[in-house]
Amino acid sequence: AAAAAAASENCTNHDCVRCNGLALDKEMTQWCVRKLRCVNYPEAILKLIPCSGVPLTKLELEHLPPLSTLASPFDYEVSILESACADITGELQHLYKNRRQFWVRNETQTGGGGGWDLAFLINQGQVNEAVAEVCPKTVLVMNLLRHSLVSPCIFGNVVFSVLHPGTVIRPHQGPTNARIRCHLALVCPPEGCSMTVDGRQYSWVEGKCLIFDDYLTHSVTHYGHSHRTVLMLDFWHPHISQADRSVLGTLCAARGQFSSP
Repeated sequence: AAAAAAASENCTNHDCVRCNGLALDKEMTQWCVRKLRCVNYPEAILKLIPCSGVPLTKLELEHLPPLSTLASPFDYEVSILESACADITGELQHLYKNRRQFWVRNETQTGGGGGWDLAFLINQGQVNEAVAEVCPKTVLVMNLLRHSLVSPCIFGNVVFSVLHPGTVIRPHQGPTNARIRCHLALVCPPEGCSMTVDGRQYSWVEGKCLIFDDYLTHSVTHYGHSHRTVLMLDFWHPHISQADRSVLGTLCAARGQFSSP
């Protein structure tokens, strides 16, 4: 909780859902939470919401089991991504040569003196046309995965993520259990870089996918000697209904100008 609070205090992006929540009015808040059956907003709390609404910082759908209880639900997606890894890595190298044009630095969760750079292809449901233009092969792969990607939805991202040596990403959680996160490892140091998810430690293997439930508390430490780069994607939870996907898609429609359907 302390780490999450620190991240929120340091975040300067007012559109960041994870740090600042969804700015919904009372009617939209109640509609969304009831439709999605969110266990972290019981009816007693909904009745107390002021007319101006409250920022929804987390949406926890009651019927979705954590990934740890699921049996390899993303075999198709993994096969597509791993077969395209060389092409995606080639486009990454072009992107990284133009760091000032395409990349942003995330400093809200990091410590240890390293750095965390991001180049968004899809940022909170919106396509970054500048990155898409220089990554046509990656875009083709995303089109093959379009039914699995959390898009269009404010909780959906596709982003190149570079961690520099010395980076520590503090423990944090994603904003909803409706998504499952995938890392396609593009460039990885042989040792010294790992992620801990719900108390279990994982390492990346170059050319392979690492899939995890980012609603569970997770953190990263990078004590290696070279940068670690992944393509980070958000997939719909395999148990989420089409109706719930539509509700979440409604939240992406106006990006800050939400109204009840």
